Amino acid sequence: MGAFRTLHVDAEVSWGGGERQVAGLCSHLQERGHEVKLICRPASKLREWATAKGIESCPAEMKSTFVLSSILKLRSIIARERPDILHLHTSRAHVLGSMAGKLAGVRTIIATRRMDDPIKMLWPNTGAYGAWTTAIVAISEAVRDVLISCGVDPSKIRLIPSGADISQFVSACADQSVRAELGGSAPRRLICTAASLSVRKGVRYLLEAAALLKDSTTQFRVILAGEGDQRAELEQMTKRLGIDCMFLGFYPDMARLLANIDIFVMPSLSEGLGVAVLEAMAAGKPVVASAVGGLKESVLGGKTGFLVPPADPQSLADAIKKLLVTPTLAEQFGAAGRARVRENYSLKNMALANESLYHELVKR
Repeated sequence: MGAFRTLHVDAEVSWGGGERQVAGLCSHLQERGHEVKLICRPASKLREWATAKGIESCPAEMKSTFVLSSILKLRSIIARERPDILHLHTSRAHVLGSMAGKLAGVRTIIATRRMDDPIKMLWPNTGAYGAWTTAIVAISEAVRDVLISCGVDPSKIRLIPSGADISQFVSACADQSVRAELGGSAPRRLICTAASLSVRKGVRYLLEAAALLKDSTTQFRVILAGEGDQRAELEQMTKRLGIDCMFLGFYPDMARLLANIDIFVMPSLSEGLGVAVLEAMAAGKPVVASAVGGLKESVLGGKTGFLVPPADPQSLADAIKKLLVTPTLAEQFGAAGRARVRENYSLKNMALANESLYHELVKR
């Protein structure tokens, strides 16, 4: 079979690492001559991206995991589009999309699992990760292991790591005007994280680590790129701790941002793989990350960055300080990280692996 009709479902409103992966996959498939359409939330960032890219998107509300009206709406769209491949990209989409896809008679349904949280294998999850789907893609060994421990059939699981667009991050250049915008007039080092401002991302521990370092001789500013329900609390926390921190909110150009920072930190409490970490390494930046989930696979401790215990501000501060006071080590980590992404975590490899899976499943 040559070109496929592919239909992708994403239930998020925000633009996170998962949405960047969906965008990269859809772009690749379109360039390879496949038909690509999206089902996404009406006010989502992904729909904005699809419109700008010239990819047709079908709006559908998917606010809850199991809402009959959402399932019927999805079934109607899926039945109309008659895809060869129905690819579901978020947890909510897994349940709603797999049920709707089965009702619409789709033969090949794939769900990509990006979270390393355990799944409660009760109905309807038993269907979404069982009989209703043809294959489950795990983005890391950590995610695969969690799926198996929760009772998902190992033969249904395919390991396809997320990826970063190397060319995009290599070509982005440091810009003094951007750096001045981020760091002000003083010669501050810029310590950045890019994540949703939620409990799971552990941003509070970065702020606590920064407080432990604020009296050091090296000036620095913490840059937080992202939005979330913890923003107000974190803003109050920065004032209470007396640290220099800039809240950027949603930042659309990660390559431009990462080209102008010095150290990237991912203090997550759990993480499927960490797309932002892959992007930081692709940009040649040293990484400090929690030793959790897929971060233990993507970051090589002592080679591309430091891995520290989660929820441990002191260990986080110690690792950041080593990079602040040893710029040659930071450069060494950055170069090794870029090479690692190029060899193991490229966006092109991710997209080709998914395309290969499509061919395998459709031939059955």
